[in-house]
Amino acid sequence: MNRWKPARGTKRSIALVLCGLAVLLVLACSQQASNPPATDDGSQVAANEPPPANEPAPEPAPQQSEPPQQAQPAPQPAPVHRPAPSAPPAPKTIAVTVPESTPLNVKLEEDLNSGVNHEGDTFKATLVQAVIVGDRVVLPEGSTIEGTLTSVVPAKKGIKESGGAMTLSFDRIMTPSGNTADMQASFAKQAKSTGKKAGTIGGSAAGGALLGKVLGGSTKDAAIGAVVGGAIGTGVAAGTKGSELKLEAGTPLTITLEQPITLQMKR
Repeated sequence: MNRWKPARGTKRSIALVLCGLAVLLVLACSQQASNPPATDDGSQVAANEPPPANEPAPEPAPQQSEPPQQAQPAPQPAPVHRPAPSAPPAPKTIAVTVPESTPLNVKLEEDLNSGVNHEGDTFKATLVQAVIVGDRVVLPEGSTIEGTLTSVVPAKKGIKESGGAMTLSFDRIMTPSGNTADMQASFAKQAKSTGKKAGTIGGSAAGGALLGKVLGGSTKDAAIGAVVGGAIGTGVAAGTKGSELKLEAGTPLTITLEQPITLQMKR
């Protein structure tokens, strides 16, 4: 019995057809998987159907009114921080006053002579003892004082001979720290006269009278001798000169303030 065998070309055609069917099947399956069939649960139909006549229509839900908005307060400006006023700084100095009539012990720093110096000449002196007011040393030892000669009278000779005189005015004081202040104090002195006026005349007259009496031996001669002796004494007295006032450097003096002194001192 003879069996039919397909030709070689037929086998190839069948294989190509089978392959094409397999490809189509795969494409169809993939498309079905990407677009699943919509399921109808009846909700859509129910939504489109009108409500039954016997059932009342559902009342619309009441609309909730929005709560009234409260007015927002206007923004307040930010507070300005101003620094508190600082207290005024305490003064660095304080005024201290040396009262009037306070004595000052000083020494001269240069020679003064009524026969050499003149009115208006200046001089310097040094404070040798500190001046204390309360618990403060206001004028320390070593403070410098400047002064002026306000009067200079040289010594005179003659019947009215007299010693020289000077008046010293102390005008300004400066402490070692440089603090200065005006001041007012003075010192006046006159040299002693020779004291030879009366003695010279009297002695000459007495000596002349005694000499006249010895030589003449009579009262008249004694009187004449006294007159002549007195004249000689007067001439001698007229040539006599008083002493000059001399104040050497280092001479100690005590002066008194005629007005108060005020100085600015550190606290």
